[in-house]
Amino acid sequence: MDYPVYKSLQEKTFFNSVYTQNGTVCWGENDIDFDPNTLYIESVVVE
Repeated sequence: MDYPVYKSLQEKTFFNSVYTQNGTVCWGENDIDFDPNTLYIESVVVE
């Protein structure tokens, strides 16, 4: 999340505009998204 492209995700209103598309999560008109494989590989179990 240290990359400039993700800076806008720090704004609560923008962050809350999340939606799903093509098996991943996306935000905004510029289609900020995470690669589905990265989400899987970097995921952790939450208990």
